[in-house]
Amino acid sequence: MADNVIHIHSFCFNKRDNGGESLTLTTKFYGNGDPPTQAEGVFTNQSIVLQSYCNSASIDLCGVSLTPQILRQFADELEIARNEVVRKLKLEIESTKQLARG
Repeated sequence: MADNVIHIHSFCFNKRDNGGESLTLTTKFYGNGDPPTQAEGVFTNQSIVLQSYCNSASIDLCGVSLTPQILRQFADELEIARNEVVRKLKLEIESTKQLARG
């Protein structure tokens, strides 16, 4: 049985942009004829497209799938890293203020 596209989902990472530039993750969901469960029967193909006015670049994610779990982990790690940078910058600012006081 041929695989058929069940659903296509696109997520634009920069929705607030002016529309001339975008980074979009597109996920195509396929059914392969097996009974659908959380682990089987449905698989995905994904692509990331960077669009900049008249130019674009596309990457097909073959063998890799950005699942909701992976994206949550990415978001958590990115938030931890940003919080650490903010903490370090605050320490530097405070240290500079203390040196200026004398």
